[in-house]
This record gives sequence, structure tokens and C-alpha cells, in this order.
Amino acid sequence: MVNISIPKTPYRKVPAPWRTAYELPFLFDPMVMMVIGFVLSEALRQLRKDEFLARQPLREQATTDQLTGLLNRRTMLQLLQQEHARARRYGATYSLILGDLDRLKVVNDCYGHNIGDIVLQEAAPSLDPTVTADDIKPAQTDEP
Repeated sequence: MVNISIPKTPYRKVPAPWRTAYELPFLFDPMVMMVIGFVLSEALRQLRKDEFLARQPLREQATTDQLTGLLNRRTMLQLLQQEHARARRYGATYSLILGDLDRLKVVNDCYGHNIGDIVLQEAAPSLDPTVTADDIKPAQTDEP
């Protein structure tokens, strides 16, 4: 354990000619303050990193459909608004492609929603080879 003694007076005289007439106590030494600042900034950086990593699963849960892993309706609408605003700002065009699983309602009615969920889970990955990194793949249903 390091024992640091602080003088009773706030300043002490320093006789060396290359120093100023008075020297601050040890804790106010510029080098000590720099080390303390470095340690605190590193601790704050680690805290921010941990907080960011803890929020990632929450963000994914809030933006994706749990069943298919595709973007949910709210996220799709937000991204669509952003893309529309970007296209208007730059005078560009964009495409919106909607897909539909024919007779999914019949599958749900005849075989149950568990089978319909399996159909959705199997259909969702088939979108991957057809899109690029810039494309958005939302999951949306019109059925009650």
C-alpha cells in the first residue's frame, strides 16, 4: 500500500533554481493529474463499450420479427421514410418490391398456425440470395 503524505500547508517551498518558488501538493502534480485523467477516461470508455454491447440484443429484438428474423413493420416504415426522403433530396429513384405467400391463410386455417409459422420461417431465408447489402428485407403480414 502506498502511503502519500500531504503537507499541512497547501504549498511548500522548493529551493531548486529550475523550479518555481512554490510547488503544488503531490495530487495536483501535472503528471499525477494526467495519469488520473487517463485512468478515468479508460474506465469511462470501457463503461460505454459495455453499455453499447448490452443494448445490442435489445435493439435487435425491437427491430426484427422474432419468427422470421426479418425487419418488423415499424422498422420497415422508418427505413422507407428515410429512403423516400433521400430519393427526393437527391432526385433519385428507388424501387419497392412487395412479395406475398399465396394461400398462407389457407395453410393457417387447415393445418394450424404452427405449420404457418414453419412456412414463414422456411420462406424468409430464401430472400437472402436475391438481395444486396443495401437492400431492406422487412417482414409484414396483412392477415389478422
